[in-house]
Amino acid sequence: MAAARAKGPVAGSPDLGHTARLPKENLMIVKKLHDSGIRSEHAYAAAFASIGLSVLTWATSLKAEKGQGLERADRWGIYVGEWAPTFFGLGLALANYEKNL
Repeated sequence: MAAARAKGPVAGSPDLGHTARLPKENLMIVKKLHDSGIRSEHAYAAAFASIGLSVLTWATSLKAEKGQGLERADRWGIYVGEWAPTFFGLGLALANYEKNL
């Protein structure tokens, strides 16, 4: 019996291919971002900037709000740090869109 070939990157996963196979509605936000001049490099830069801003926000809160304690500084750092994955995701979506133009 012949072994089943892997269709996607993981054995047994579906081959999703590239964004050209996705319905047009799924690309609407990415297309609007691209048409407005935002490129994947911009999203990646914003992601790295948010990581740096997270550390800066944590350190600033720790020094400026001495009575609030470490917990408050941690909350600020985590809040800003949560932006990075969103920007990285947008960067990946834009890069995939740009590749398939």
